[in-house]
Amino acid sequence: SQSSLIDESTDDGNPMSTEKEEANSVTTPYIINTVVKAEISDTYTGYYCYTQDKNDNIYYIDNNCIYKVNAYGGTANKVLDAKDVIVDNEDMTLSEFSIESITYNNNENKLFMTGKFDSVNSAKNVNSYYLYSINNGSAEVITDKVKGGTKLIKILNNGDYVVGGDFYEAACILNGQTYEETDTLVSYICDIYDNNTELYMTTPSVMYKYNFMERTEEWRKSVQAVGINDSYIVLAQDDIIEFCNFKGKTLESINSENATILDRTKVNTSAFEEKLLLTSKNDIVFYDKTAKAFRIIKKNATTVGSSVDDAQ
Repeated sequence: SQSSLIDESTDDGNPMSTEKEEANSVTTPYIINTVVKAEISDTYTGYYCYTQDKNDNIYYIDNNCIYKVNAYGGTANKVLDAKDVIVDNEDMTLSEFSIESITYNNNENKLFMTGKFDSVNSAKNVNSYYLYSINNGSAEVITDKVKGGTKLIKILNNGDYVVGGDFYEAACILNGQTYEETDTLVSYICDIYDNNTELYMTTPSVMYKYNFMERTEEWRKSVQAVGINDSYIVLAQDDIIEFCNFKGKTLESINSENATILDRTKVNTSAFEEKLLLTSKNDIVFYDKTAKAFRIIKKNATTVGSSVDDAQ
């Protein structure tokens, strides 16, 4: 049987190790370390509260601010403070904005967010829910034609939005120009890979494929967390991490026998937020709800044959 990732050591000590320690003392193919401490805004729908760009930068919501940090190290920098987001004109004043979701659009190299204004001063009925893009620390209105509680899941390659939220019967596609619902997808989606002709949609139990005419169930596995990119599906369950192909075949597993924990913090997949991020190097970033931190499982550069790519 496979060994779990649970570390039997105590949780005390310095949460971060040095690059020298990584290079000189670890012989396992994989290492696990803290990227940044963070308390994402909503533990129930936490996977709406973080995203990544193609340069391995992670964006996350913490205390109604958006921060950016690189998966491979560095300081977290504040991108936006919600208190600076207001609508103030002769017709109305909207303030006290609450950020509810974010996603990064790599085609436009922009971060997008949805949220609600809690303070509305207007003589007429107005929508307090807005969709914004973020440029150089400033929020630019895209539209207020969104339902209350709209959460961004993905921006597709054609500019359409995949959204969910309490006021939708299921996750759906919004037209990128009219913001009207076009396609209904499934009730629950963690993340999507868009290859321009098909959508591969991940949930903690099913992988779906949608060709914009019909939806098919590709395979079913019950897991705690899941991630996807153009090459792999990554699953986390029972303290085992698995790289799979798009047919669900396991290519490689990560467990306590081939991974060393450097931040002295136990790994328990039941504490993973449901969306895993895959970097450009196919390393895994997860949000640990117990540690209140983003952590990374990455290949150890000092070992040979540690790449899952060899298993394809």
